[in-house]
Amino acid sequence: MKNIKVVLPVILVLAIVLIGGGAYYAKNYATPYNRWEASIWKSYNANQADMTYKVSYNLVPEKYEEFTGIALAEADKANIEFANELLKKSILEMNYKLDWNKANPIDTKMQYSMVLLYDNNILADAVASMDENDISITMPSLITSTFFVNKAELFKTMNFDYKSFDFEKYVKIIESQKKNLAKADKKAYMGSFEAFFKDKVKKGEKIDLKLADGKTVKCTELIVEMTFEDYMKLLKEMKDIAKKDAGLREYVRGLALAIAEEMLSSKDYEKLSLTKEDLEKAIEELKDATAFEEDFSELFIGLDEMFAQMDTMATQMDLTYIMKYAVDSSNTMRGLTMDMDMGFVKAKYELIINSLNKKVDFASYPDNKKINIMEMMGKGDEEVAKITEEIVKNAGDKIVNNKGLDSLMKDIMANINKLPEESRASIEAIASEFNNNKEKFVKDMIDQIIMTMSAPSPYEMSPDYNYEDMEYNYDMDGMDYQDIDLDSYDLDSMQ
Repeated sequence: MKNIKVVLPVILVLAIVLIGGGAYYAKNYATPYNRWEASIWKSYNANQADMTYKVSYNLVPEKYEEFTGIALAEADKANIEFANELLKKSILEMNYKLDWNKANPIDTKMQYSMVLLYDNNILADAVASMDENDISITMPSLITSTFFVNKAELFKTMNFDYKSFDFEKYVKIIESQKKNLAKADKKAYMGSFEAFFKDKVKKGEKIDLKLADGKTVKCTELIVEMTFEDYMKLLKEMKDIAKKDAGLREYVRGLALAIAEEMLSSKDYEKLSLTKEDLEKAIEELKDATAFEEDFSELFIGLDEMFAQMDTMATQMDLTYIMKYAVDSSNTMRGLTMDMDMGFVKAKYELIINSLNKKVDFASYPDNKKINIMEMMGKGDEEVAKITEEIVKNAGDKIVNNKGLDSLMKDIMANINKLPEESRASIEAIASEFNNNKEKFVKDMIDQIIMTMSAPSPYEMSPDYNYEDMEYNYDMDGMDYQDIDLDSYDLDSMQ
């Protein structure tokens, strides 16, 4: 039965997603819950999306003492106060862009950027992208290069020619199996979902939400407050319904069987490095309803174990969520703010949905030098070192002009007296040197990095030396260790 256990989790997740995605929209939007529910499903089913997240943090020393029962030393309190002064101006900003290719999912375009802002200036960033041909990463604020892997070359190393694989055929199989979802107990899922959230959704204020392009959208706030225990309760209820849902089990089995039979008849298994024998065994097991029932049940044993671990986390942390959804007049979710109280750490999340199901503009860096990672790996050490050195030197110029770093170093010096003496000196020395002579500080740092990169490893062996012919002579005051007769020693009498 091991042959089908690999595909079952994927199929199960797919089934639950389709149940959710196919859920009925509210018949009317008179209540806050109905408007909130409609907005959730609209955003969930979008094929194109552009979203921006912002996260900020704050440390609460009193909560640490309350939770652990351990009193913080004065030095620890001083360190936390110093950190909070810097966290006030720190924001982690993430942007997610998606253009889903329904016909050929592997050609889906997406881009994920992460930016650390300090005093509203970029301190550090990274952008990862995927299009039809490449997977790439760059750090615009630090380097002028884009590292990329060609998808065809990458999959070739896995013996998979993705360009010749007919993904659309399997998308159609999934679509054709949706009719069998009618047998799943949708009312039970949606009834549990509605019963859980109906009284938790409250109407808030009217707001003007500003999007990334500067435009504003008039929205209504819908507020949901819940604890981590509430969240776990909902997950467990959904799991229990799925465990008893014979219609869901039959849908998953039928879908897995249809995909497996198509792979066998078309010989697509060869493109996925599967064997005909394994696939035939999987099909045989899928046709056996009793055997499938056992495998399906094992999935829920794994879920129970995972939930038990999550319950432990809930007892260790005081997790409370206050979520404010911004919903426009068409019941489309346009934003979300969430205050998350984790005890010692408080976090504030802000989500802006810039667009849904509209053309997405992906960031591009045409002036960057493109470096093929797989080609780079095939180059000699000297050539790789030369490329790396050039990247590091260019990064030095960008560091010198980094306004976020300037602000951070100035604020460190402005708050340095908050730190205890034992940790103040080294931090003060670095920040002071940077502020007094930034160019020299950065140049010395880059030179040190390059020198460290080019220095030979102390463990590096010379390729021209035959280490097998080395003679080891342990004199030990004239006694050759080879002449020692260990059998002549009475070890028991020496104890």
